[in-house]
Amino acid sequence: MPEKPLLRLPDPKPKNFVPKRSKISETVEFPSKKKQAEYFEPKFERLSQVLDDPRLLENWSHDPASIAPERALVFEVASTSIDFEQASRKVKGLEFLGEDFYSTFPIRDFRNTEDSSKDITINLYFTIPDEKALRELLSLWKIFQTEGEFKTGFKQWEKVFSSLVDIRPWGPKDRLTEDTLDNWKFQLENAPETSMKLEVEFWYRENLVQRAETHNKFKEIIQEVNGQILDKVTISEIQYDATLVELPAEYILEIISDRSVKLAEFSDIMYLKPQSTFSDVITIAEDIKYIDETEDRNHLTAQEERMSDNVELFSNNQDSVTQTSSQLFLSDPVQTYSSDTSSEGDRLEKPLVALLDGLPLANHSRLENRLEVDDPDSYAEKYGRTGYFKHGTSMASAIIHGDLNSKPTNTPISCKLYVRPVMYPTQYGFEEDQTYREQIPNERLILDLIWQCFKRMFQGDDHSDPVAPNVRIVNLSLGNDNRRFYNLISPWARMLDFLVWKYKVLILVSAGNVSDEFPLDDVESVTAFESMSAIDREELVIKGLLKQRATRTLLSPSESVNAITVGARYFDEVIPAGSVGSSVEPFESTFLANPSSALGLGYLRSIKPDILMPGGRERIEYSSNELPLLVSASVRPGGLFGIRTAAPGRSGDTGREMNYSGTSVATGLATHYSVKIMQELNNFPDEPVYPKVPEEYFSILTKTLLVHSTKWDKDLATKIYSISENLGSTHWLHQRDDVSRILGFGAVDTARLTDCSDKRATLIGWGLASSKKPKEYTFPLPSQLKDVSGYRSITITVGWFTPIKNTHRKYWMTKFSVVPNGKKNLPVGLNSSKTQPSHYSSAKGTIFHKHWEGKKTSEFIDDGELKFDLICEPTTGTLDVEIRFGIAATIEVDDEVDIPVYSEVKQRLYQMVEPPIRP
Repeated sequence: MPEKPLLRLPDPKPKNFVPKRSKISETVEFPSKKKQAEYFEPKFERLSQVLDDPRLLENWSHDPASIAPERALVFEVASTSIDFEQASRKVKGLEFLGEDFYSTFPIRDFRNTEDSSKDITINLYFTIPDEKALRELLSLWKIFQTEGEFKTGFKQWEKVFSSLVDIRPWGPKDRLTEDTLDNWKFQLENAPETSMKLEVEFWYRENLVQRAETHNKFKEIIQEVNGQILDKVTISEIQYDATLVELPAEYILEIISDRSVKLAEFSDIMYLKPQSTFSDVITIAEDIKYIDETEDRNHLTAQEERMSDNVELFSNNQDSVTQTSSQLFLSDPVQTYSSDTSSEGDRLEKPLVALLDGLPLANHSRLENRLEVDDPDSYAEKYGRTGYFKHGTSMASAIIHGDLNSKPTNTPISCKLYVRPVMYPTQYGFEEDQTYREQIPNERLILDLIWQCFKRMFQGDDHSDPVAPNVRIVNLSLGNDNRRFYNLISPWARMLDFLVWKYKVLILVSAGNVSDEFPLDDVESVTAFESMSAIDREELVIKGLLKQRATRTLLSPSESVNAITVGARYFDEVIPAGSVGSSVEPFESTFLANPSSALGLGYLRSIKPDILMPGGRERIEYSSNELPLLVSASVRPGGLFGIRTAAPGRSGDTGREMNYSGTSVATGLATHYSVKIMQELNNFPDEPVYPKVPEEYFSILTKTLLVHSTKWDKDLATKIYSISENLGSTHWLHQRDDVSRILGFGAVDTARLTDCSDKRATLIGWGLASSKKPKEYTFPLPSQLKDVSGYRSITITVGWFTPIKNTHRKYWMTKFSVVPNGKKNLPVGLNSSKTQPSHYSSAKGTIFHKHWEGKKTSEFIDDGELKFDLICEPTTGTLDVEIRFGIAATIEVDDEVDIPVYSEVKQRLYQMVEPPIRP
């Protein structure tokens, strides 16, 4: 129990007004109607001729570059005020599939209204028309062309045609992107005769008959080229329809050289993608410690040993596994693995947290009696020597114990950990370089597997009841190496968003590690780089990373808007070592993200990653002395840096520990502290000033408190602003976005998660909100704060889970905002902080997080109470469901302000909060 627990935010009062809807203004100037008519007339005239001639129509339908019935049709539109989905409903037979967008230089007569030289945003609307729909579109075009009057309900089509940049079929270049081709070329260069697996994503069709026809035609194509379908899944809830196929190398070569081959031209395919793969590249360790079983378990004796650069060859020979490990393979699907039944294990609570990862070494001294392993797919049978229990062992340890280097300041969580293996050791590499690593199943679509994991946990399947219904937190430290985020949100991220909303569970997902080399400009030599001051080296590395921000992006599914995305903070408990060999410490500040931690922003420029957690004080290495100097993140933490966790050892060794770094272990630590938050939410004193949180709000309040404890380091933010400006970002918004790319909302201060202090008081609340019922909250202020100068601040955070709408560009359906009665300036003389994410970006996710700060003396209003409105609004259309939310508000002063904030706020709460009615 913290010495000064979180306090209760008084229940809000309903407001008597409905929030005003913001008016959408156009940001692009369109060409004249005459110019639009002249530009598109040849295309529509040709379509008219073809539709009137059955022979031409039949021939045209075989041309993938033509607009034809039952072929994906893309409208590229420059308007921001069109509800295209609603407009498409008016055209019978025009099936609306979804939206996307991209930015481009001004084209034709389209110009940015603020600055004609700036980029413009083009919205893409995906549809599939039948013949009747195409005739209707021609009719609407003729009305526009002749400046006729559009009928009621069709007036939006006038704006569609006015802002139309292009109308075209979805073709081979769309479904087969350059990054996919590069991936295939790389694989074929190293293994030219090896067949290749790829994921095929179809346009999702609501009509079951149309969907079946698509799959039948696709099956024929695959059979013609001697390929095979390995897996297929349709998840209607997220409009996902896909297959995993294996194709001969020669056919892949044919596609690369000629995109007109049958598969690339198949119009029902949305994307052809490389198979999803996972690798946690920042995990090779060299420093090893063992637990001395004769001493207290928290006492460690150090012993260093250098690992071989080569991983031992995987073996399925049961003789190579210790007896205890062998028993794992023979157990029931759900089993708590242990070598004894100690009283410590018996006291542990049911699992609140789930780990979807590799299989941990369950008899490790740090993990025994603490795991509940569920292995319905028998992935344990695919593990051989204990050395392959790597990622799952590390993650389980981080979740249960946190950083073992931070003992004795940390304690294990008091509940068991539910583990569902979703990876197993798989051969990788080429020719003589082949070895093994834990990998997601190579003959199964990862979305299918994760979907079934959640269903089994919370609903059960045909053979069992729910196996983990009490779980409220899910750790997913996996990312798709072959799918980095650009503009379009991935199916995996959409699935996580849906699962969060459906099961009201907090998912923590790693941002991903990017091991790509990046150049450092303005460096004369390696010696000059090493001799730089830490401050100068830090500036140089930040500049190098920001120059590569377009490619060092999040790994799918970390762009999920409902999940908390975790980046790796440049921090650990290991003593800094300076320059060692060809590696050097890149940063001075420990509030930065690691060099390998993937950069944001997220979907529609939302804040991602959300938070930073310690991921090891990662070093950088340079590959040669040539210029420009190319550097990359070090992959061997050893004793130099890292987060210490349990690790697999040689046969019979159950006490090994290693240092790890990267976003996976950072996410493990975030999960560890999330469980700690949840356990504290159930442990408040029985007094009216303390919260009595219903269990159904634990997940959302945990999400809220994780972000509430964050903020930017001011000096660091200022430095990144300056670097961003030097790189050409002259607008304050773009500069602030660059800070957000690296820091997210900021590094989590674990000391503030569930504890207050003499000069800091945090109040929490929860509830249901709708767009029809704004709420007014009252926050009691310390009476001694009146007329006193000195630094103080107020932070308010709101977290929520949102329903999603797959076909809409703004596909999360809700947004929250906090509006103080004092508007921008709070009634205690505080102004909005400039060192925080912009309100434009923070309004595009599922977290509202804002700081106000100041030093000026101020009189109180409203009897010394801060009143603020909590407003819930739909992002598009109407909102017909109530949204569960959590809210946290903190007031604090610095050490120079001699005010007992916590005790004063607590005393005022006793006057405001009525004691509960007891039976």
